[in-house]
Amino acid sequence: MVVRRKLKNDSLFPRADSRRTGSRQRSGRQRSVRMEDIAETYRRERRSQGVAPATARQDEWMLKKIMAVTDKLPIDRNTAIRIFDGSYRGTTRNQLIALVKKFFAWVEEVYGIPHPIPSFRAVPARRSQGRVLTEAEIRQLLAAAKKAQNLALIMLILDTGLRIGEVHSLTKRSLHLYDDRMELEVDGKVGVRKVPVSPIVFEMLKALGDDVHIWVSSQGNPIKRDTLQKRFRGIMKRAGLEGRRIGPHTARHTSATMFIRKGGHVVLLKDLLGHLSIETTLEYIHMAADDLHAAHAQYGILATMGLSEEGSSSPRLPTPHVTRSGAYVNRVEEQWICPAPDAKALAN
Repeated sequence: MVVRRKLKNDSLFPRADSRRTGSRQRSGRQRSVRMEDIAETYRRERRSQGVAPATARQDEWMLKKIMAVTDKLPIDRNTAIRIFDGSYRGTTRNQLIALVKKFFAWVEEVYGIPHPIPSFRAVPARRSQGRVLTEAEIRQLLAAAKKAQNLALIMLILDTGLRIGEVHSLTKRSLHLYDDRMELEVDGKVGVRKVPVSPIVFEMLKALGDDVHIWVSSQGNPIKRDTLQKRFRGIMKRAGLEGRRIGPHTARHTSATMFIRKGGHVVLLKDLLGHLSIETTLEYIHMAADDLHAAHAQYGILATMGLSEEGSSSPRLPTPHVTRSGAYVNRVEEQWICPAPDAKALAN
């Protein structure tokens, strides 16, 4: 039986009576609790923790997946695993697994309902390199924008590397002009941070929307986050840039990669992108094929020894020789002949 106990701060949270929970487990009976009630309590507790809007959206996504397979708890292991059915792959699947396991651990703590999949493990996902736009593709993208709002959207992400959710959360109060700099006050995954912005982008944002909002529709209503994301994808499609991983995050990834290519420090990039740890930034950034070839040509061991170019003064390598059996061997000629030892010297 689940009881409600009044806490010292006068808030009511469901807590499992340990004695009754133990008796139920020993007798093999567990009273079920509606998922809707559990989900509402979870939402309330997460709000009291002050989770970011992006985290709240992830929680809603996770709760929706659980309620698609059951309307009450507890559930058995097979039912719990059905939550992950579908076309989810890689990091998306592993993210869902982490969210679901965290939720079930909370349910066990608060309601005393056993965790159905405590030992379920995610398979390490193969990380695919994000797409980095070339300068020609960036010009195509800007040319396809057409409207001032679309152009500002593209230039803002390319200039600052903001996430689409962070772009959507910007208002006129987010724009800060000082004597020596222009900044955006961004409310992101890790809290509020100040992000520098180029003067041309700053002026474009000031000219958009109304006195409060930046992203406003032609009817004068604030634009939703999903609408901004779909609009960005539409612009990329008009520019001829299509693919499974093409979207606003492509512009963010391009901005970060270009920052490193031009000599920017990875620690500064961490703060610009709003990462909690430098490890996340190091995983996020990769070198494109051109960078790899250039780095190999400059820093490879043969390049540093002056042996990578054709016709360079490299040592003569042994010539291959084919034996009667068809096997390849190396014929090495003696270049140093050691004189025979002196018998008299050995005798002494």
